[in-house]
Amino acid sequence: MLTVLAVALTILTGVIYWAASHVHQGDYWADRICANAQGLCDAQWVLLVATGAVILLALVRQLFKA
Repeated sequence: MLTVLAVALTILTGVIYWAASHVHQGDYWADRICANAQGLCDAQWVLLVATGAVILLALVRQLFKA
């Protein structure tokens, strides 16, 4: 389950980073994403930290799962 969450957060982080870098440049989807998730487009580091934490947690869980 943590692996699925880690993959989903990684994809979400990539989409938000892409949208934040393309907002107000004529890209319809970037404008829509950042209009609906302005807090995430303004502070992408939050998603990056959350993704890193979940990936680390998933790796530790896999390591100690015997």
